[in-house]
Amino acid sequence: MALDQHDYRSLGETDETAGVADVSPPPPRDFATQKRKYGSPSTHQFLLVVQSKTRDHKSARQVASAPVIIRRERATDQDASRAVQAAAFGQDEMEAAEARLVDELRECNGWLPALSWVAESGGRVVGHNVCTRGHVDDVPCVGLGPLGVIPDSQHTGVGSALMHAMIGAADAAGEPLIALLGDPSYYSRFGFVPSTDLRIEAPKVQWGPHFQILPLTAWNDSITGSFRYSTPFDNVS
Repeated sequence: MALDQHDYRSLGETDETAGVADVSPPPPRDFATQKRKYGSPSTHQFLLVVQSKTRDHKSARQVASAPVIIRRERATDQDASRAVQAAAFGQDEMEAAEARLVDELRECNGWLPALSWVAESGGRVVGHNVCTRGHVDDVPCVGLGPLGVIPDSQHTGVGSALMHAMIGAADAAGEPLIALLGDPSYYSRFGFVPSTDLRIEAPKVQWGPHFQILPLTAWNDSITGSFRYSTPFDNVS
């Protein structure tokens, strides 16, 4: 997975982002407005009822019709979270770059346990989303990714639910912004904008509009400069 090539799924999305079915109306771009309209998301867990969709695969129908709990990751979820990241990107678990990245992030000083979230359905983990410490120059913030949902649960709204939960958790933690690399046509629904709109430079200029920022309540327009992820992202190749 070469981050300097045009694989813009690499840090924050899976195939679910191509046609994911939201279970709630897209939030407005202003997150402060979102909080007033929808209420602050819980930083513990919440229940999402995903609507069934007609699918060819029987197990996919079963997963899609089950309630999904979005909650903070527990220590006992770590193996399942790793397996989710490997399956989401269609790779063998031993070879999956995303799974290895999560392993390395857990061991670095940028790991934030309160910002590692899972989606659970039918007693199994079906999705995982994580934010780790990043910086805009010397200002602490967070970078999102990888975000993974197992194939059977993609296109059911699980990824969107994980995004909404993460946004709420990061905002409640006082983070000023979330940065990610991904498809603007998908992430704009959550309020993300090209980083250049906020005078923030991507780690690599060729990422262009695919490197995006979501300003949160603690953001102010003095936060400008170059964004950098936690060190393990530098090792992704």
